[in-house]
Amino acid sequence: MRIGCNITKTCLADCWTQRLILRCFNAFLIHLGLENRRHTSTRQYMPQLYELKTVFSERGNLTVFEDIIPGPIQRVFYIYRAGNQVRAGHRHHKTWNALVCVSGSCRVYNHNGQQEEYFLLDNPRKCLVLEPEDWHTMDEFTDDAILLVVSNQLYDVNDYIDEPYPTLTGSVRAELAEIN
Repeated sequence: MRIGCNITKTCLADCWTQRLILRCFNAFLIHLGLENRRHTSTRQYMPQLYELKTVFSERGNLTVFEDIIPGPIQRVFYIYRAGNQVRAGHRHHKTWNALVCVSGSCRVYNHNGQQEEYFLLDNPRKCLVLEPEDWHTMDEFTDDAILLVVSNQLYDVNDYIDEPYPTLTGSVRAELAEIN
């Protein structure tokens, strides 16, 4: 059976509103019979980088996002045309985020209070899952980059913690000082 939505670069960048994307994505999961199972956290030292299940075909590839973050998907948004800007610069009290660069590439810096690491999202099958305590920034967006972010919480300004961990390295702290 054919699903009535085609997610393309043009659609993501220019046509869809956040609400329509969320509705379409949820309809897609329901159509496939995929349930968003509860995630039991066994906290790793750093965020988890997953390779999403992908079916390759002559008619196009199908990549499936399922059982990645705990709870239901509450919010979907995307970042594009970011250029050399540094995005984010926060962590959360409750929100888990899953990041997929569906087009182009970008770099994600993460600091969990103990360790820090950079991740390159350069393939639409790579999904980086950030837990609430993961302080993060995104940068080095290519011109064609579209970073899709899936969250298990609705937007709440009180959920954001903007202050970085005190052990943040000098180079990242200097970059943040330049943009603030």
